Amino acid sequence: MTHLKSLLLALLFLLPAATATAETTRLQTTVPSTHTLTLDCGPGGSLRLDGQTYTGTVTLTLPRFGDAVIELLPDAGYELSSCIADPADGTTQTETTLTISGIYQDKTVTVRFTNSEEPSESPTEPSETPTEPNSETSEPITEPSEAPTEPTTEPSTSTPSATAQTGDPTPLTFWLLLFGASAFLLLFLFSRRTLKK
Repeated sequence: MTHLKSLLLALLFLLPAATATAETTRLQTTVPSTHTLTLDCGPGGSLRLDGQTYTGTVTLTLPRFGDAVIELLPDAGYELSSCIADPADGTTQTETTLTISGIYQDKTVTVRFTNSEEPSESPTEPSETPTEPNSETSEPITEPSEAPTEPTTEPSTSTPSATAQTGDPTPLTFWLLLFGASAFLLLFLFSRRTLKK
C-alpha cells in the first residue's frame, strides 16, 4: 500500500510538468501565397509562358497551387537537349512543353538546346571498304536529345520552416500521464474503500 501511495505521489508531481510542457508546445507555420519560378534557358532557343517569351535566366512569381505550362522553343537548326525541373515533383514533359501542376514550392527549370545540323564534312578520299561505317562521320556530333519525361525522385530542397511538422508527442504524453494518474487514483480510492469494509 505504501508503494501505491509513493507511486501516486510521484505521478501527481509529474502531472504539472506534463501540463506545463503541453501548454508551451506550439506548431506554427507561415504558408506563402506565391512561389518563385526561375527559368534558365541556354542559347539556341527560348521559353514561352503565358504568351511571354523568355531567354537567358529570369525569375517569375507565381501563385501558390497555380499551374504553369512552359513551351520549349528551339531556334532554327537547334533541338531540345535537356529540360530539368528542380525539384521535379509535379512536373510532366512532352517534346514541346513542360507542365508544372499545383505549385507549392519554389522551382528552377533549366533548359538546354543543341545544334541539330550535322557539321559539314570536308571531302575525303573514298574508303577502301565502304560498308564499314567511319565512327567519326557516321553519327552526328550532338548531345543526347532525350529529356526526362518522368519526375525524378530527388529529395525536395524546401526549407524546413515552410513544411508543417506533425506528430508532436507532447499531447500524447500529457494524456497518457493524466490517464495513468486517474487510474491510480481510482485504484487507490477503491482499495482504500474496500479496506474500510
